[in-house]
Amino acid sequence: MSGRNYVGSTIVVDGLDTLVRDFGRISAELRREVQRELQDIGEIVAVQARANVVAGGLVKSGRLEKGIRSRVRGATAIVEDRAKAKGSGYPYPGIYEFGVSGRDKKRRPFLEPALDTKAPEVMRSLEEMLDRLTSKNGFGRGGLL
Repeated sequence: MSGRNYVGSTIVVDGLDTLVRDFGRISAELRREVQRELQDIGEIVAVQARANVVAGGLVKSGRLEKGIRSRVRGATAIVEDRAKAKGSGYPYPGIYEFGVSGRDKKRRPFLEPALDTKAPEVMRSLEEMLDRLTSKNGFGRGGLL
């Protein structure tokens, strides 16, 4: 993985979706292993996002902090706040993260800054995961890809 594959609130690994699909063709267990590892990598960002919620004074009931989860869909690790928390009739996790149109002073993001902070660690973890899995399964020669 060369260059900076981090854009906004997304880290893009070209070809990862194809690799995960091909791993699945080789072995369903190998595909599940990749997905478990991707979820663990997503958890790196989730832990930081929870810390951002606490540091930003956004803890009221605890639902916002507890709603932050890492999950995987295909070859995509997703970190989101699934809290069903509402304040004044609005889903406040989204309002904190994205603000209200025309009133950015209410914006107090916690997810995007978590990825900003943890992007280098996430990239390192992805590289290590891919090297480990390819070497373990006879596809690599050892060392980083």
